[in-house]
Amino acid sequence: LDQAGRIITDISKVIIFILLPLTIFIIILREPIIAVLFQRGAFDLEATAKTSIALGFFSLSLCAWGMDYLLFRVYYLIKEMKTYIGLLLIRVLINIILNIILIRFFLSAGLAFSFSIALVIHLMLTVFFLARKLKYFGYKIISKFFLKTIFICAIMGSAVYLLYCALAK
Repeated sequence: LDQAGRIITDISKVIIFILLPLTIFIIILREPIIAVLFQRGAFDLEATAKTSIALGFFSLSLCAWGMDYLLFRVYYLIKEMKTYIGLLLIRVLINIILNIILIRFFLSAGLAFSFSIALVIHLMLTVFFLARKLKYFGYKIISKFFLKTIFICAIMGSAVYLLYCALAK
């Protein structure tokens, strides 16, 4: 399983490299994206604003979703589906609790926010239990890469935001 752990680490880095910048891009440009795709007829400016908030909250979990997609297959490969299903049940429970709490503060966008939080918690639990099963699982390498990518994405996000603000005037 050493080789499998190395492959998982490499694929995880690719997922982060692709989906984290995409997440930042979507968060910054969520309103124009929704406006171009949907704003016409009964879908007015208010609907665009509400939908863009939900899109921003959903996009927070994009990287976690990509990682979960990979780790589900790893759990299947090592024949640990009972553990994974147990973690899914915990995720659903967390999601329901957060739905009830966050819908009071964010209305319909609270559903998207609770989904993202539950998925990120699920990912952390999934990684924790998987690291105990595999001899080599480079979660420290992945964490360092994630932090470096966040730093680069912050620079990219700032540039995109400034360009968007300049073009919007």
